[in-house]
Amino acid sequence: MNKSYFLLFFNVVLLTSIIDAKSQMFDWQYSVRLPFESPKMFIGGGVAFQKNWHSATNFREINEELHCGNYRSGAGSGVEIFASGEYWRIGESAIGFRLKYSQMHGVFDVPTDPTPFKLHGEILILRRNFILSTTQSFLSAEFYGKWLLDETHIFAGAGLGFNIALSNSFEQTESIISPEQFTAAIPYGKVEPANITNALIKPSLQIGYDAELARGIYASPYICIALPIFANSPAANWRVWTLSAGVQINYGLLAISW
Repeated sequence: MNKSYFLLFFNVVLLTSIIDAKSQMFDWQYSVRLPFESPKMFIGGGVAFQKNWHSATNFREINEELHCGNYRSGAGSGVEIFASGEYWRIGESAIGFRLKYSQMHGVFDVPTDPTPFKLHGEILILRRNFILSTTQSFLSAEFYGKWLLDETHIFAGAGLGFNIALSNSFEQTESIISPEQFTAAIPYGKVEPANITNALIKPSLQIGYDAELARGIYASPYICIALPIFANSPAANWRVWTLSAGVQINYGLLAISW
């Protein structure tokens, strides 16, 4: 092999190694002489914490007992754990899947109009709040796509989640705020919900960052917003906006490689 052919062959091998090593924008090769074969398929899992906001028009449609307060808006929190997989079609975009279990809480706090009353010749003002607490658990399957932005490790993505409600719990409490000598929390007990949609579809948008942990392993911290196109209860027009912050750990499967 003459010198020109040798240089051409060397450059092709070097270029191939560099392209392979830069999959997912990571330089995973140990050295030029010992390149790391970048995987296409990754598996892993993670956890996310939620902040959610609730809106409704008529919670009484869920149960007649939910008439004490005019429950229209609320907020709460939640947590989800998941198993995941990502498949990189090319070096800068991937499709992914998450199988999730999540639990979500919400609180509707509705003050009543102050009510004056007379006690031992003294005019006092009675102030009360009605509180509705909701707890839901879901099993979800989410499919998403992600794209690295401008040759960086920052990514943007969009997904579609299919959620099955495992449980729904509603509980009302009356809270007497004043006068001070009468302050108390009076539980009304749990309420059986009706007119609840147990299967939901939720689109989502996310942004995050792929951070290398080791060769073939990377973490993806992300922020995701889920959009309530479909109502948890169409009868009550109950919708939930969810903002999640989480992290996903991805492990490469070398048996399926570029």
